[in-house]
Amino acid sequence: MIQLQHRLRHAVGGVADSILPGRCYGVFTLKPSEFVGSLDVSLAEVRSILEARSYSYNPISAKKLHPELRIPDDGSYRRLDPQDRSKQWHVHLWERPDCIEVYSHYEYRPEPWGPIDVRRPVDHYWPEWGESCLLGQHCPALKSLLETYGRYEGDRSALGTAPLYRHGGTDEPTPAADETPSLD
Repeated sequence: MIQLQHRLRHAVGGVADSILPGRCYGVFTLKPSEFVGSLDVSLAEVRSILEARSYSYNPISAKKLHPELRIPDDGSYRRLDPQDRSKQWHVHLWERPDCIEVYSHYEYRPEPWGPIDVRRPVDHYWPEWGESCLLGQHCPALKSLLETYGRYEGDRSALGTAPLYRHGGTDEPTPAADETPSLD
């Protein structure tokens, strides 16, 4: 099922980008600063390793391109922040001949529910880099995964959560994790 979702995600992103090139969320290139490490396992093994750390495949993600090679990603996974479920860590994978490269950022998640917030999709799909989307920010579970199954090369100052700032202002308080429904 994930392979079908992956193909559809890439196709939809490509179509959206061909209709409105550079003006919609269909396709974009990641930044080198999002690189956090590499895995020495097969792409087939990555899914269960990520799922064991509360990551899930993200079928509504844009098609991402490698920052240097400009090739499409081989996987898009997210983990909701358990302290603030309006935010997520978003991980992208590229299968290389000798490893799987891992890139990460921390952002508002796109869905406007859990808690209800109709502005959140705007903050997600049209981010302000360094404000509503923190490039290279990664969760401790991803750091542990990279240390166990590969090489961790992330910026330790970008480990965990960090404040996000919305378009035109600061982050508004959201309900505690136990007040919001589970979407995992």
